[in-house]
Amino acid sequence: MSDTFICKAESEGGMAEASVTVKRASFDGVPALVQSFVSRAGVASSMGSKIRAAGRADARGNTNARDGSLSAFIAQVEAQTGLTVDADEAAILIAIATALMS
Repeated sequence: MSDTFICKAESEGGMAEASVTVKRASFDGVPALVQSFVSRAGVASSMGSKIRAAGRADARGNTNARDGSLSAFIAQVEAQTGLTVDADEAAILIAIATALMS
């Protein structure tokens, strides 16, 4: 089962749209979604690293490490909301990370 997220944003050059399909309850696709939502490459890379670490921990069955990485990801998204990521897109990222904790 998968979900498709579509983001539309208005910029000086017109409308921009990004669409990413994410498998439900999996880590696949989330780093690409982060890359499309976050305006600074270094911040997106840092967030993506946290998601990939959470995915590796989940694959090992280490839920404490998974949830720790996801909590760190959520904290970074919250800190970057309004700076490098739009509030609506941040809410999507946080919802996905929260769902991945269960």
